[in-house]
Amino acid sequence: MFKYKILIFFTVIGLASSLTLFFIINNSEYNRISTEFKKTSTERIDLILYTFGMGELVTESLSNLFLASEKVLRSEFENFAHSYLKKIDGLKSVMWIPRIAYSQKDKYLDDLKNDDEADVLLFELDKYGNKIPVKKRETYYPIIYKEPYEKYLDKIGYDLGSDRRISNVLLKASLTGQSIASARSELIDNNDTSYCISIIDPVFKVPQNKESRVKDEIELLGFTSCKLSIKEIVESSFDIVKTEGIDILLYDVSDTTKKELLHSSREGPQKEYKYDSDALSYSYNFNIGERNYSITCFATDKFISEQKSLLPFLTLITGLLLTIILVRYNLKIFKERDEISIKVKTRTAELKESNQRLDLALNAAELVVWDWDIKAGQVYLSDKMYKILGYDENEGISNADLWRGLIHPDDSAMVQNKLDKHFKNETPIYSVEYRVKTKSGDYKWILDMGKVFERNKYEKPLRAIGILMDISDRKSIQYKMLEYSKMLEKDNSDMNRLFSIIGHDLKSPLISIKGFAEFLYKEIKDLSEEEIAEYSKYIFQASNSLHSILEGLLDWGQMQLGKIVFNPEHANLYQLTDIIINQLLIMAAPKKITIENKINVEMSVYADKTMISTVLRNLLSNSIKFTLAEGKVIINAENAGNNEIIISVQDTGVGIEPDQLENILTESFNKSTLGTDGEKGTGLGLSLSRDFIERNGGRMWVESELGIGTTFYFTIPAKKQSNKA
Repeated sequence: MFKYKILIFFTVIGLASSLTLFFIINNSEYNRISTEFKKTSTERIDLILYTFGMGELVTESLSNLFLASEKVLRSEFENFAHSYLKKIDGLKSVMWIPRIAYSQKDKYLDDLKNDDEADVLLFELDKYGNKIPVKKRETYYPIIYKEPYEKYLDKIGYDLGSDRRISNVLLKASLTGQSIASARSELIDNNDTSYCISIIDPVFKVPQNKESRVKDEIELLGFTSCKLSIKEIVESSFDIVKTEGIDILLYDVSDTTKKELLHSSREGPQKEYKYDSDALSYSYNFNIGERNYSITCFATDKFISEQKSLLPFLTLITGLLLTIILVRYNLKIFKERDEISIKVKTRTAELKESNQRLDLALNAAELVVWDWDIKAGQVYLSDKMYKILGYDENEGISNADLWRGLIHPDDSAMVQNKLDKHFKNETPIYSVEYRVKTKSGDYKWILDMGKVFERNKYEKPLRAIGILMDISDRKSIQYKMLEYSKMLEKDNSDMNRLFSIIGHDLKSPLISIKGFAEFLYKEIKDLSEEEIAEYSKYIFQASNSLHSILEGLLDWGQMQLGKIVFNPEHANLYQLTDIIINQLLIMAAPKKITIENKINVEMSVYADKTMISTVLRNLLSNSIKFTLAEGKVIINAENAGNNEIIISVQDTGVGIEPDQLENILTESFNKSTLGTDGEKGTGLGLSLSRDFIERNGGRMWVESELGIGTTFYFTIPAKKQSNKA
């Protein structure tokens, strides 16, 4: 019977090991497929967002065209528009919609006829969709230029102000001064119906710093607009990212009570098919022209089947084959032993030799053998265990109670639970990892494996045998690997965010610089000095923005590499703060924001002046960025005792969302958010400030309330600490 128990033992161990390895590898395969799916989905979403961004760039470029010239001819508009229509997938049309007062209508149309040699008549539609002359109203918003011209010839002269739905969008754009996206509309192209959206951008005669200007100084010239085909934008991403088997659903979620489907890559009545919760999916929310959109990618069976490999099943089959070979091998051994059972003397000699080999193997593998007389409560441990725990042999651990007393209190219940299950025959073997106290008071990790091999007629365990192994080194390596994994995950997250900043935040000012510089280069002969100065100012502002972003990235990079030298010294905090405030007055002036320095003029701190200046600059510029016009920013400091100065930067801004407030000081990168006047940043400032404050022996925290304002606090030493105890 003993040999059959051994065979069962090896069979169970082999099957359990094979199945465990199968599930581990299968889970790894699933994680790999999930990672590949997310990577592919992210690439596709990035392409879609890039095209949407190009749509906003089109309206912005057209706005600059009309601001740069007193009069734009149809031929000029056509050349400018077609350069974008050829390059951008999904861009269906671009328009110029001027604002024409009733008193100027006739003169505007006469001038247009003289310039373009075309007779444009303003019209609107009656309730049956027929063209009728425009009714008398204070202001008209007709379509004057629309490309492709031949395709939309029948739309020229249509007064969008007569359509309440469109006029509301125009009104919102003119009031906010921002690009506005329209709700979805149907697009019929080659008998194929899909959805499109329009982006409308207001054009003001005085476009910069509109909030700080009085209303009468701002003149609305009109609107630029472009129409984007959602289907073509999404399908163009499929042409670039070749991986198949991914379904895409794109929704307009601006209305919180319902969502509108803009595009589905599925066909037929199952367009909005509800995928089960176990399906691989990746969602991303974004904003275009004050409207919110949600895009979700789903992995189909085709995608998963193409990514799957046979490795898990090959592993399972290999494990089962090895188990069969092991069982057959043991059967062969038992058969041979039965055949020579009559040779007692030879058997005894072989057994002794086998024991010697076993001792050598156990010593080589540093294994400890234990034999437990459960009924008597006595335990035998081989000599190796005493060396591991630091005890002498005469301090032997002779009973189970003494051994239980050495188990770490946090592991005791778990060990007993494993043992009880094995005693009840619920598990084939007893196997557990736990900590044991050494003679010095330290704890070591051990692997404890064993099996009950003798029971009474009531199946109560009488005797068990097993092995112990010191796995402290392995556990130490596991903990280190876990820490390294966390560090690697953080570094990967930082790297991805850094690439995002380089790819997006640096790209925007570069595009502005290139666009305005190219325009100056080509049109400088026809521009006045004032126009040249104005476009040069745009290039200068974009260059400053680019310089600020690069400076933040370099500071962060040097901090991460440990190349920033820490040089603390005593400094006057009031003077240090006053210098930073004077540097930022030009940033606060357009929004008429007041900055108050309430720090005592004689207050001194002990810190690295360069680092603290960077922290003050980041916090003050953030306060200005998120404070509305005519708001207030206050910086103060107080001596908290214990050689600690508490500095606060308080604003009357928009505040921080509660879900962002929780992690705003713990993340290496924070998502960059546009300021109240459209200011941009990298999201690096707070992370860099936190690192600098900690480098100076301080700490940093924040309090905020939506609509009320935000206060950042940080501490720095008042004076140099003495090295004496």
